[in-house]
Amino acid sequence: MSVQMVCLGWHWQPYRYSRDASDVNGAPVADVPEWLRDVGRAAVGDPAIFRRKASPQRGAAAVAWVIARANDTVGGYWSGLTVQDLLAPFGVTGSVSQRAEPLLRANGVDPHRLYGSMKLGVPDLLTSRKRAAIVQHRDRYLGRHG
Repeated sequence: MSVQMVCLGWHWQPYRYSRDASDVNGAPVADVPEWLRDVGRAAVGDPAIFRRKASPQRGAAAVAWVIARANDTVGGYWSGLTVQDLLAPFGVTGSVSQRAEPLLRANGVDPHRLYGSMKLGVPDLLTSRKRAAIVQHRDRYLGRHG
């Protein structure tokens, strides 16, 4: 029997946590993925959404869609990834926006006020590329106006 462990966020070393696995391979510990933070927030905000009689594939696809939309990585001419391509590995066709509504509400986002870019209101659900773009826009604005 063998056991493998994946550390997300922190690595346990005897008597302490560390941001790198210096006692194993010295590699930095991977961040907790955006989709997992989204699911965690939704579970805390409204645990009942995970007890519904809904397809787990559609639920997983909805989480992926929310994160991809918030990070502008799907659905736009600039993204290069269609929603259909995003949903295909889940075996889901059609829209997942209705399944995403309770997830968004549980995360404190009004799903009916999302026109254009999806704004989740928390930076830790964004990829580093999206956060860097936001900072670049801010710096450009401050350079011209401040």
